Amino acid sequence: MSGYAERYQAYWDAIQRRACAVCLDAADDATCGLPRGRTCALPTQLPTIVEAILDVSSDRMDDYVAAIEAAGLEVKRVRENTDYRFLSPRAQAAADRYGVTSISVLAVKPGGRPSTQG
Repeated sequence: MSGYAERYQAYWDAIQRRACAVCLDAADDATCGLPRGRTCALPTQLPTIVEAILDVSSDRMDDYVAAIEAAGLEVKRVRENTDYRFLSPRAQAAADRYGVTSISVLAVKPGGRPSTQG
């Protein structure tokens, strides 16, 4: 594995565990269910997103949105995931105790538009 791949592997693994499993395009077994010929944008945009987020140390969501936009993506939608729950009761208890909030951000390449499918 190259240094480049190693740098982002932990982030990709976490995304696959948390986001891919609940993605609207996921198959019944929680694997990627995108039809042949369609690809997920996350793997190709991962370095841009990770680097943008790592450069921010703030309690304000606006600062993270600005970093994503400065990395060349257009943020279309930001919303709180009030229904999100950790799988581990211990992790959920810590999130509740410390006020951890789950947020979803939809960002596209400039001129792009959110998919109306899934």
